[in-house]
Amino acid sequence: MTHATLYTLDLELLQALQPDLILTQALCSVCAVPFNTVQEAIAVLQPKAKVLNLEPTTLQGVVDTFLQVAEAAGVPERGRTLAQQFWSRVERVAERSQNRPRVKVSFLEWIAPPFACGHWIPEMVALAGGVEGHGEPGKPSRRLAWDEVLAWQPEAIVIACCGYSIERTLQDMPLLEAQPGWHTLPAVRAGHIFITDGIAYFSCPSPRLADALEWLAVCLDAVRDAAPVQQG
Repeated sequence: MTHATLYTLDLELLQALQPDLILTQALCSVCAVPFNTVQEAIAVLQPKAKVLNLEPTTLQGVVDTFLQVAEAAGVPERGRTLAQQFWSRVERVAERSQNRPRVKVSFLEWIAPPFACGHWIPEMVALAGGVEGHGEPGKPSRRLAWDEVLAWQPEAIVIACCGYSIERTLQDMPLLEAQPGWHTLPAVRAGHIFITDGIAYFSCPSPRLADALEWLAVCLDAVRDAAPVQQG
């Protein structure tokens, strides 16, 4: 997606803080402060801070950043511990879902226009027991033709708008509900529409992705355990 930056940096405060280490990213200008903005700011900082740019696109890449940050901060053992804890939670979710029926999922990262999920999210859907019909693991999110959703006939629709809270996402829901064929989708007919805080849970490559995965698994369990929707 292409958006104007949503963030500005307080250069006076940044100078006063005199950071030793600055973490930045270039994946998305909506989810966090863009890399170019940080580069411009640190050019005037005295003394110079170490800058670590993080751009993971998969869960393994996300966990690697735990190790990179911990190493840069001089506490490598904390990174290793965090990585182990994260993978333990992921494995528990995967084990619980591996023998259960797969749920057809449309995971949207944006509503108007619709965008399919990308990066680590298709991988998370699979671990939680779903099949994501539009995104490609490790690849960026992409604009989604509505006909693709209609053809997929998802049993669950998960909405985690990049950079948006639940409240802000709900403001845009009428735009999605106005799409042709919306009310005929199995997920809509069954009430299996799940909206969450994109910026808090799915958009950022952080340890909180474990929370997001566990939440997603609960949602898909609810879909599997519900009575099937009657046709007609």
